[in-house]
Amino acid sequence: MEYQAKYITEDIKLSCYEDKFFKSDIVFDQHMLIWFISGETRIVRPEATYTFGPGDIFLIPRNQLATILNYPKDGQPHKTVVMHLT
Repeated sequence: MEYQAKYITEDIKLSCYEDKFFKSDIVFDQHMLIWFISGETRIVRPEATYTFGPGDIFLIPRNQLATILNYPKDGQPHKTVVMHLT
């Protein structure tokens, strides 16, 4: 998997997945605000499944399990800007 992460500051990073698919089951220690630049993301939580594309913004609460599925779309890699809210 071709993955790149560039930290803009200590709490803000640009994330890019260039392969076809990435899946992770994760619990985050901090709240995370995610801005979706390209590609598509599905976030599966106990109460619902959410789908995000370019221009969308989502807050992932800390200490809650989520399944994250990232896909490139329309010939573009999956890119996000992630802000860790400390």
